[in-house]
Amino acid sequence: MQLPLLANGFRPFFFVAALYAVLVIPLWLATLIGNFQPNLSFPPMYWHGHEMLFGFTMAVVGGFLLTAVSNWTKRVTAVGAPLAFLVVLWIAGRFAMLFGDFLPQVAIAAVDLAFVPALAVAIGRPLIASKNQRTYALLPITGILFAANAVCHLDAMGVTQGLADRALNVAIDLILVTIILITGRIIPVFTRNELGLQDLRSMPALDKATALGMAFVGLLDAAEITEVAILVAAVTALFALLRMRFWGTAQTFGSPLVWVLHIGSIWIPIGLSLRAFGPMLGLPATATSHAFTAGAIGTLTLGMMTRVSLGHAGRNLVASTAMAGGFTLVTLGATILVATAAIGGTSIFHGALAGGTLWALSFAIYLALFTPALFSARPDGEPG
Repeated sequence: MQLPLLANGFRPFFFVAALYAVLVIPLWLATLIGNFQPNLSFPPMYWHGHEMLFGFTMAVVGGFLLTAVSNWTKRVTAVGAPLAFLVVLWIAGRFAMLFGDFLPQVAIAAVDLAFVPALAVAIGRPLIASKNQRTYALLPITGILFAANAVCHLDAMGVTQGLADRALNVAIDLILVTIILITGRIIPVFTRNELGLQDLRSMPALDKATALGMAFVGLLDAAEITEVAILVAAVTALFALLRMRFWGTAQTFGSPLVWVLHIGSIWIPIGLSLRAFGPMLGLPATATSHAFTAGAIGTLTLGMMTRVSLGHAGRNLVASTAMAGGFTLVTLGATILVATAAIGGTSIFHGALAGGTLWALSFAIYLALFTPALFSARPDGEPG
């Protein structure tokens, strides 16, 4: 008999993603205070960036893609034992990155790098079998993310020098490209269905322009062509704002399941604006990276985790007051991180403690509210 937890990809991966957010942020804050030392092969700042991207974010991405691809293709991605295997690979990577001092560098890399190719196989087989060419782009994206992670490990082994920072930036840019493409399709639809406003719609041309601009920023980041990247980021920020013009953002604030996605999307032009104008204003790069990661990725993932968990676990699509509070905390935490990075000085340290705590607390709320549903069968008796 199949465990409910292994009946759909979102169930175990959203659980471990939220649990990891609750655990890894306090570990990072303990590192800042000086009470904890993570994997010595990675400098602490790179370990933090790596684990938030290739640990937390990839767990959310994995859960979402396994569920979405199954829906898109009407074929199984991974359930039961194959799904458990994917989860074990992801967990093994986290332990390797946390306790890597006890392992050879090559073993750390091999364990951590194993998850993304396995995920690509799980989603690639049904995509190719169904000839769903519109979503084939997911496969090269997973390939580039794998390569970016590999570069981080090569830097840790001393094979390359100083490329880990670039690789992390490229990974952020690529994850945002994926988010831009997905949100452009789903947020107007979700908002229209929730509010009953038929004039809300997506702007495919602007969605594509924003995604291409973000991809171009990623290429320029990889090549370290800073001056051109600044210009492209400024133009892409404008596209990112314009594409939301017909999304009805101002009318969503009575519907937490919708407004959290709009707030998350607003973080993208904020981050691009900081990427464009931050250097000339003397702002540190962490202001931009936190706008993209804690802001856009954090807020949007929490919103989508909640919506998917409700819908695919057979619950009503209504966010509780407590979950709405979690939505507020995640973007408030990101705001504190970005603002204190911009202010500079000792405020960066205090902002990291306050913002990181609020950010982690938002996922603790998700964990408390949704763990029973993730571990239980659907009440309507449907599979999934």
